[in-house]
Amino acid sequence: MKMNFLKSTVLMLIFLFTLLLASVAQAAPKVTLNGNQLSFDVSPTIENGRTLVPLRTIFEALGANIDWDDATNTVTANKADINVRLQIGAQTAYKNGGPVNLDVPAKIISDRTMVPLRFVSEALGADVNWDANTQTIAIVSNGIVVSQKNDIVPIVQPTNKPSQLPVVQPVPLTTPQPQPTVVEPEVIPVTTGQYVGSTESNKYHYPSCRYAQKIKSENEIWFKNAADAQAHGYIPCGVCKP
Repeated sequence: MKMNFLKSTVLMLIFLFTLLLASVAQAAPKVTLNGNQLSFDVSPTIENGRTLVPLRTIFEALGANIDWDDATNTVTANKADINVRLQIGAQTAYKNGGPVNLDVPAKIISDRTMVPLRFVSEALGADVNWDANTQTIAIVSNGIVVSQKNDIVPIVQPTNKPSQLPVVQPVPLTTPQPQPTVVEPEVIPVTTGQYVGSTESNKYHYPSCRYAQKIKSENEIWFKNAADAQAHGYIPCGVCKP
């Protein structure tokens, strides 16, 4: 009786230990990208030794643009000159048109499309390492920085090219050209004529008229003849009667 109890206890312990090992083996691994842990809305799952992760999270974390074809259940991802194509349930994927055999195909789990982590990462140029002690899959991808919120920031590599300064075209010096001197024509007042009038009256006279002798020189206006004087609105003097 005692022996049977001991055997039962040992068998129970072995069974519990086996369940514990299976639980540890099937626990979802942690996934990091360049040292930063990625978060998934559906936990990564292990199938036949391959880790499957949600499609959109891993592709976008690695800087790829994705396009989903609902009619064929096919995802196409592009990053620089890399093109990756996966179809749900297909054992063959394609990188830049070349076929790649998959140990585990992409599949839908909990309404999420799950893809093979190692294939996707390596196809997009990243390195993948497994740390059994911490149950961590470490992805290393050059040119990608991941924040704690999985924000993708591309790394801009510095260049050794000297900065280009704008080329300033020289402005030709121009010698100022001398401006031509404008000579105003000299206005020569008319001081001679057959008749003379005053700007202060409307009469014209013979130059010998006594009234003509009283006209100041600055007020004199001379006419070549009577018609000229009358054209300017002047009338003949009543004394000298020109």
